[in-house]
Amino acid sequence: MGGNKSIAIPLPGLVPLPTRPDADGSVHLSTLSSGTSDLKLDYDDVLIVPRASTLDSRKDAELFTSFEFKSLRSTVFRGVPVMAANMDGVGAFEVADVLRAHGLFTCLAKYYSAKEIADYLSEVPERMNHCAATIGICNIDRKKLQEIIQRLDGGLRYACL
Repeated sequence: MGGNKSIAIPLPGLVPLPTRPDADGSVHLSTLSSGTSDLKLDYDDVLIVPRASTLDSRKDAELFTSFEFKSLRSTVFRGVPVMAANMDGVGAFEVADVLRAHGLFTCLAKYYSAKEIADYLSEVPERMNHCAATIGICNIDRKKLQEIIQRLDGGLRYACL
């Protein structure tokens, strides 16, 4: 960041604390909304500290939650809000099945064909709730997405762009 100002980013359930306040001890959060393009952050600029809990053990924490997407009222995700990347070896069908068994979400790797993705998702309907087809931004990627949607009769729930 270059200066001695540090910001704290508020996250639900967490209490943010600044790592490097000004000399007078203040932290200036107004720089977040000021629209300045020179604000640069790295991991040394942000510290996230968990809030005190009434749980006796971490194993008692409920990780499952529900998300309703405002633009798609019929689309509700129920699971653990952790998303596996669409990287080779991570966004693989085998990995997605293991993660789905624990309620996690997977962005499937881009190298799968439209047929492979559609066949995989339609084979076990619950996969549609925990997987996204990954596409790029080129025309061929758009055609691939259209083919996946067509093969699934419009039933694709998530896409990772």
